[in-house]
Amino acid sequence: MGAGPNSSPFLNQISRAKVRAKLLKNMGLWTWLLFIYLILICFVDDVLSGRTSSFMRSEWPSTDIPLDSEAFVVPGGYNTPQQVHITQGDYDGKAVIISWVTESETGTSEVLYGTEEHKYEHIAQGTTTNYTFYNYKSGFIHHCLVDGLKYNTKYHYKIGTGASAREFWFQTPPEIDPDVPYIFGIIGDLGQTFNSLSTLEHYMQTGGQTVLFVGDLSYADRYEYNDGVRWDSWGRLIEKSAAYQPWIWTAGNHEIEYRPDLGEVSSFKPYLHRYVTPYVSSKSSSPLWYAVRRASAHIIVLSSYSPFVKYTPQWFWLREELKRVNREKTPWLIVLMHVPLYNSNEAHYMEGEAMRDVFESWFVHYKVDIVFAGHVHAYERSYRVSNINYNITSGSRHPVPDKSAPVYIIVGDGGNQEGLAVRFSDLQPDYSAFREASYGHSTLELKNRTHAFYHWNRNNDGKHVLTDQIVFRNQYWWGKQYEEEKTEKAQEVPKSNQLHCQIRRPLQRRKSKGAAFGAPSHQSPAPRAQQHLPTRHRRLQPLSHREPRLRVITLSSVSTVHPCPWTDRLVSKDWNYASYFLLCFWVFRLIENDLFNQDWRSRGRAAILRYVFLKWTFCLFIGIVAGAVGFFNNLAVENIAGYKFVTVSDLMLANKYWTAFWVFAGSNLALLLFATVITAFVSTAAGGSGIPEVKAYLNGVDAPDIFSLRTLVVKIVGMIAAVSSSLHVGKAGPMVHIGACIGAIVGQGGSRKYGMTCRWLRYFKNDRDRRDLVTCGAAAGVAAAFRAPVGGVLFALESLSSWWRSALIWRAFFATAVVAVTLHALIDICERGKCGLFGKGGLIMYDVTSDTITYHIADLPPVILLGVIGGILGSLYNFLMLKVLRVCSLVNEKGRAYRLLLAATVSIFISCCLFGLPWLAPCRPCLKEDCPSMGHSGSFKNFQCPPKHYNDLASLFFNTNDDTIRKLYSSETNDDFQKSSIMLSFVASYVLGILSYGVAAPFGLFVPIILTGASYGRLIGMLMGANSNLDHGLFAVLGSASFLGGTMRMTVSVCVIILELTNNLLLLPLVMLVLLVSKTVADSFNPNIYDLILKLKGLPYLEDHAEPYMRQLTVSDVVAGPLRTFNGVEKVGNIIHILKTTGHHAFPVIDEPPFSSSPVLYGLILRAHLLSLLKKKCFLPTCTLSGFDASKQFVADDFAKRGSGKHDRIEDIEVTAEEMEMYIDLHPFTNTSPYTVVETMSLAKALILFRQVGLRHLLIVPKSSRVSNSS
Repeated sequence: MGAGPNSSPFLNQISRAKVRAKLLKNMGLWTWLLFIYLILICFVDDVLSGRTSSFMRSEWPSTDIPLDSEAFVVPGGYNTPQQVHITQGDYDGKAVIISWVTESETGTSEVLYGTEEHKYEHIAQGTTTNYTFYNYKSGFIHHCLVDGLKYNTKYHYKIGTGASAREFWFQTPPEIDPDVPYIFGIIGDLGQTFNSLSTLEHYMQTGGQTVLFVGDLSYADRYEYNDGVRWDSWGRLIEKSAAYQPWIWTAGNHEIEYRPDLGEVSSFKPYLHRYVTPYVSSKSSSPLWYAVRRASAHIIVLSSYSPFVKYTPQWFWLREELKRVNREKTPWLIVLMHVPLYNSNEAHYMEGEAMRDVFESWFVHYKVDIVFAGHVHAYERSYRVSNINYNITSGSRHPVPDKSAPVYIIVGDGGNQEGLAVRFSDLQPDYSAFREASYGHSTLELKNRTHAFYHWNRNNDGKHVLTDQIVFRNQYWWGKQYEEEKTEKAQEVPKSNQLHCQIRRPLQRRKSKGAAFGAPSHQSPAPRAQQHLPTRHRRLQPLSHREPRLRVITLSSVSTVHPCPWTDRLVSKDWNYASYFLLCFWVFRLIENDLFNQDWRSRGRAAILRYVFLKWTFCLFIGIVAGAVGFFNNLAVENIAGYKFVTVSDLMLANKYWTAFWVFAGSNLALLLFATVITAFVSTAAGGSGIPEVKAYLNGVDAPDIFSLRTLVVKIVGMIAAVSSSLHVGKAGPMVHIGACIGAIVGQGGSRKYGMTCRWLRYFKNDRDRRDLVTCGAAAGVAAAFRAPVGGVLFALESLSSWWRSALIWRAFFATAVVAVTLHALIDICERGKCGLFGKGGLIMYDVTSDTITYHIADLPPVILLGVIGGILGSLYNFLMLKVLRVCSLVNEKGRAYRLLLAATVSIFISCCLFGLPWLAPCRPCLKEDCPSMGHSGSFKNFQCPPKHYNDLASLFFNTNDDTIRKLYSSETNDDFQKSSIMLSFVASYVLGILSYGVAAPFGLFVPIILTGASYGRLIGMLMGANSNLDHGLFAVLGSASFLGGTMRMTVSVCVIILELTNNLLLLPLVMLVLLVSKTVADSFNPNIYDLILKLKGLPYLEDHAEPYMRQLTVSDVVAGPLRTFNGVEKVGNIIHILKTTGHHAFPVIDEPPFSSSPVLYGLILRAHLLSLLKKKCFLPTCTLSGFDASKQFVADDFAKRGSGKHDRIEDIEVTAEEMEMYIDLHPFTNTSPYTVVETMSLAKALILFRQVGLRHLLIVPKSSRVSNSS
């Protein structure tokens, strides 16, 4: 695409050369260079407009995987089916074609399938074929069409017979719909090299649901005699993906295999025998070109190596197929081919020019969204350009921007044998947006009818690296919205000033226009039709048209972490759908309507003082209760576990080892099953630590039942039982949830159900006060768990709460101070021996004040090493924890019986480990007078050893986690433990901590993480020996800090908690250093553990910072629609219809004539308030202002939010046909001062406003709005 000089400027420059020469004699070197550079630019028409990545893989050519590799392993058994793959079997996605190969004999071609695993209700009969190619003879190739399937259903299928049978599964796509989300993977030129394997494995981590393959499969033709064995090995390579999801095939040049020198004159012979396509259903005459519809996409596959010029079969077919495309149902039109039409690489340059000349005008006319191609072994993405106007007469020889043209993307970078195409043209042409020569794959996430997210991931050093990302605006719907808006504007006429009431039918509501968010990831003048995407993003709702007159748009919260909560696969049906449909989080702001304002104005000084007094009284109450509950929990756990260990120790001393084991394992099993049963049957919300739920709630997500009274009771009782069952779990997380529950219950204002209400308690029945109390409760929970009042406040500030005020910090600090005083008073009781034999052990305090801490510069490298190790192990811990939780969640979702079975399995396994591993440790002679003991807190254990000896590993395992940590932290115990015992303790606590958390019972992660870190920290201290001035116990403390930093990624709060736990301020510099290093290392791998669990549970979360891409967007690019509005006086039937057909939480209220001279935004009304009005049935017979004082018929408490996640539902409200024709005056109940911003405001700026002010809704007004003087 280069260009030569224009002859006229060229001659002018030559004629002035002499004059220039005289001037240049007096110029310096830099002036010479600058002048030469300017001269060169005069001769260049094309300038660098896109971006060429400098990254390049070093492997060229790439290396084949050996045939004896595990990647090509042949499944065991005689005649076992292999090379299993599926593709779509019909036009609309209700059928699949399942294919496989048997080597030895034909076997059966039947497929057994059904919707339940191992239960196959249906049978489909397939066909068998085979072929020979030169001296290669294929196995028996089976193809079976399985049709009549249901949409969006998981099917299990079985092929083969007897011991050789194999089982797989696949998921059918959702029903054809313009707004259904779906994820496609795009791979091309794969081959069977080590890079191919990386591409395949990396793609399988993306969550893609179907692969669009753009040609060049096995590269068997690259081997001697077109070795068909490489077709077999490639089929086994891709089976791990292709057997579970459809691959949509495109033929490339390496599938032609036309070899007349070998007697093979049939093109595509192996490919057509092995990989069938549903071409008949799309009325195609050849399997090399066809079309399918899937979810919201219409996918057209073309053959670059079949005749395509005018009047050929492929030309006729494509012309008719494009006419068949229904963009109302499948708005995304995607074309697959092998040879790219636009390519700036020297490899295969201009090879697709002939096909471009034939088909490009059709692509533009029908507004194809994306054209994917391969062939060139590199990656390149274009802007929306076309070259359809090129002709000799016009002289236009360059592609030009064309908003109706597709984006052309080359993804020929799968792996292949031939290596990368590294030679791009020196100057990147205008049409090229991004290009890079490295291996990778792409994903295309269709969000709705208007927007899709696209990512290209580079294979880099064993992981996929997100490198190029954009957002696509649908060609059809975006243009349609624009045209309809122009039509509506042209047809709009002024309204009459005559008084009348506008009655709108429910199905004629106005809608809003919106756009998805996205921004350039690199600076280039990309058209707005292709804004670049964020790395992490939310799903958006379907968008529709902007209202041409009112110009009011509702902006929902824009988060960059998790998918939308209304996605069925992430959130259970128990969620309050209405509260989350718009992703409207933040509800800290009080509602300011006439009724609310009048209610506050009516309060006297006494009522205000009562409100202030109650705020502090509630904090006092929260602190006392949280402290008492924390004390009781510690007391119960220590005594239950202590007596269990004493009983086992007595049996061990009596040489009743098997009895001791069964008592140990049986008691653990009974305790854990009890905790699991009450969680499963009484309150499932009590399972886990509860910290992710509290964090999400304080971020604005009100999940049901998380703070109910029964959840509180189950949390307390279940946590005591679970922690006493010898699982590697802790009490800190549940204490955070317990404290939050106490705060939420206090803020509910009593109970109407039991008649326990009081007028002055209603002051706290709003979201802001309730969240303040929950925050204070969470901080009090941390303080009660660790006896760390300052750490509790900082933990809530750093990790939990999303919005703080200085007054809230004071109240949280007061609550934690009360906790500290309460615990101190209760500890005094235990000091007098009134808390049982083991009562003193569980009050967490790892006092190391007696340690003399002296360190020098030479001691810092081991501390830094601890931080690095903590970061690596912590990120790995998070990764493994997420994998285990996903597996366990699948088990737990099957029902209560499976939850109990999982709990029993984990309990028995852990009991076996804890009882069996100490037998590996040798007995050691006692070093102290109290060794061995009968099992008191923190003592040495005799286990199977003779008198005056102890088992150091049993001393670590046969204690509660708190006592084990205390022993590891203790000073002057350098000779108490062997390195092998500490190593075994570390491995066991690391692995068992991960396994334990998968059980659906109440427990936390904090203490097990401290224990694991203390284990490897002490081990490193032992390895350092005399080379460090730090005691082994101090290394254990620093190890705990490093592992906390590596998993939870908190710095300030963890640092203070560690200092308060150890009661030693001298540790501060070292703890700070190790936390900073471990967090920095771990952040380079994955998020913190609580964010991962939030994502796994489908809890939405709005981050506190704007992503860089947001600076490139305005708020109008991220609006969520369709917008639904109400008149100031609205018909009851319209209100009910809108509430039933949408899930929005709030609606703009518009005053129109006769209540205003022109349409004007009056305010915002909440769904909950509309439901309250409908329940009260305060209706008007005609469309007039009510004229009554709302405060005489309603009080603010009538619109107060109910506690415990309970919400009114529109389905529960009964309205007669007569009442449906009546009206409601919404003015007294509308928030008249909602936050609004102009549509041109930066998205980053709006997000900061949204987050910091604590909004739930943000209205966007058009820039054209009239500005009035506010002075």
